[in-house]
Amino acid sequence: MVESDKPQTYEAVIIGGGVAGASVAYALSKRKIKTLLLEKKQNLSEGASGNPSGLIYPLLTKHKTSESIFSLSAFRFLNEEWEKIENIATSERSGFYKNGICFLTDSESDKDRYFHSLDSHGLGKEETFIKNDISFLPGKEALYFPKGKTISPPLYVSLLCKLSSPHLTIHTYENFLEWEDKSPLQVNTDKRAYQTDKLFLCLANEVLEMPKTKWLPIKKVRGQIVLLPKSELLSEITSSILFGHYLTEDIGFGSVLGASFDEFKYEETTRIYETIELLESAKRSLPVLKTYWEGLEKSPEVLRTRVSCRSQTQDRRPLLGRLPNSEQFKIDNPYKKGESHIRKPPVISYYKDVSILGGLGSRGLNHSLFGAEIVVRESLGEDLPIEQELFEDFKPERFLIRNWKRGTPIED
Repeated sequence: MVESDKPQTYEAVIIGGGVAGASVAYALSKRKIKTLLLEKKQNLSEGASGNPSGLIYPLLTKHKTSESIFSLSAFRFLNEEWEKIENIATSERSGFYKNGICFLTDSESDKDRYFHSLDSHGLGKEETFIKNDISFLPGKEALYFPKGKTISPPLYVSLLCKLSSPHLTIHTYENFLEWEDKSPLQVNTDKRAYQTDKLFLCLANEVLEMPKTKWLPIKKVRGQIVLLPKSELLSEITSSILFGHYLTEDIGFGSVLGASFDEFKYEETTRIYETIELLESAKRSLPVLKTYWEGLEKSPEVLRTRVSCRSQTQDRRPLLGRLPNSEQFKIDNPYKKGESHIRKPPVISYYKDVSILGGLGSRGLNHSLFGAEIVVRESLGEDLPIEQELFEDFKPERFLIRNWKRGTPIED
């Protein structure tokens, strides 16, 4: 860190310039809080938020679960905020999103799950409905999300940051190192020091590299996408399609064929066999484009591809809320195998004024805005837009408590 005469002061500091960090900045800006966003790379949205196209739609399950309730609430919250985002997009440029997503229900298990989800979650036709008259999916039945969105994640992040001005300052090419438990907090980077009242960690793919957060069970989930060459055939696709993998509608940056499977093996280089697998899967699920896929299969190595990694927790739920102090937890609650059932539940202590938003997984675009609102409200002592009992399922300390119940020590 380069020493300076006096640390710069902000009411809030955000670490991480992806969709999570931009969403927290937006939530803080609604409260006119002077905020600094730090990003270690040259630009914002260079990680998973840098994909040319992304999808916004809720996770639905046959019966209500914590994940589905949260996801649907996030989807509704985002659509309530959308007019503000759209207004600034119109003033800046057009073509940053399109409405409409089709979720193919080819298998009986898919039909059973999604058809029942409409009733169990109280969804009306303005939110989703069964559609079997889609011109570019002849003979196919799909769950259609009319308010589902295909967007450009980099433009979305940029728009959220524009909405956050004049309360937001952005520093890129500045690597966060640590924070010091002082009052106010001191945030140290490789360039300078800052003082702040609130710190928000939104760099989930790197928390395992930080001493105070490496206990969090987050893993990188590798994704590879193929940027598809333009074609008259593709121009007939007027909604993005989910079919195990996904094909995005062209919103001005070309269509994308992407993988939605989970894999915990991180490689920054692209894999030709994965591109071939994507093309084969698309040919099976979207036969109307069969000749297009077969043409691409002849030379898959020349297709433009991109690798990005999203973050996912052990239980696939986001991390929302104040950051627990795991060191204090170990001191106050020493590990004793087999005794958790007779001991009192542990008392959780927290770092003062440090919150985390991460582990958003494959639906990060859908979950980020609502998650940020929850995290900021909790940090400021405001009423939450979520039931307290449900919020407990997303707090970071759930992993400390689970380990305690299992008699599993916290790893250093």
